[in-house]
Amino acid sequence: MDDVQAENLRIVKVMAENGLLGRWDIVRQYVSDDLVMHVPPGLPFGRDYCGWDGYLQVFKELGAFSEQSLKEATCVLGRVELWRRLGTAEHALMFAVKEYEENR
Repeated sequence: MDDVQAENLRIVKVMAENGLLGRWDIVRQYVSDDLVMHVPPGLPFGRDYCGWDGYLQVFKELGAFSEQSLKEATCVLGRVELWRRLGTAEHALMFAVKEYEENR
């Protein structure tokens, strides 16, 4: 690894570690005002995010999306377990697919 790669890796680690801890003052120095983050349109929060405000917003959206996805998955898995106990595996799978399609 050359010096530039090592420095880039160091910056990414500093940003990740401090971002997770909410130390945005430390992260801020590494985010350019003209930053543009292209989030794929296939994601529910897909669009372009610009500058420092955009940087914060994309992580807020990502967190909300991840939290909602986890809640939905937990709900579906709980219902699948209930159906598994009461019926057949086929019923459980059919119910899981129906739940997934309704919650998309």
